[in-house]
Amino acid sequence: MFRRLVIPLLIQAALCVVPLGVSACADTDYLDLDPNTGLHITGRPTEVDIASYRLKVSGKVDQEISLEYDEILDLAPKVTGSPDLVCPGYFVDKASWSGVPFKTVLDMAGVRPDAAWVRMKSADGFSIKVELEVALRPDSFLAYELEGQTLAVEHGFPLRAVLPGQDGARWVKWITELVLE
Repeated sequence: MFRRLVIPLLIQAALCVVPLGVSACADTDYLDLDPNTGLHITGRPTEVDIASYRLKVSGKVDQEISLEYDEILDLAPKVTGSPDLVCPGYFVDKASWSGVPFKTVLDMAGVRPDAAWVRMKSADGFSIKVELEVALRPDSFLAYELEGQTLAVEHGFPLRAVLPGQDGARWVKWITELVLE
C-alpha cells in the first residue's frame, strides 16, 4: 500500500518542477474542464471589477501608465493566435486567443534600455516574470478574447498573457500590472 501511494506522489512531485523553479501544480488538480470551451481550468477564478480596473505599467519605464479596459480594447493592432498552452506533465490545450501585443502596451510606457524582465502581477496575488525579449516577440500578447468571445473569468478576464513556447505557468491570468525590471 505504501509503495502504491508514494510512487505516484513522487512522480507527481517530479512533474511539478519546471524551469526556473516555477511550480505548475499550484492548488488545482488540472482535471477540471470548462464545459463551454473544453479547456482546462487552473487556479482559482478571480472576479475583477471592470469599472475600477486599470492595467498599470511601471518600473523601468520612461512614464508609468494606467489603462482602462476599454482603452486596451481600442489599441491596435489586434492580434490573434492559436499556440499550444502547455502545462508540462498535465495537459496541452489549443484555442484561438485575441488581444494586443505586449510591445504595443510597453511602447506606450517607453521601456528603458536597462530593463530585462517583465513581471506580470495578477489580481489573485500571483506574480511571475519573463524575459523582456520573450514579451516583445510578435506572437506574445495580452489576450482579452477567447474563440472570438470576451475572455471568461475562468480563463483570465480581463487580460491573460499568451506566450507561445513558454510554460503555462507564465500565461498569467487576471493581469493588473506589468512591472519592468
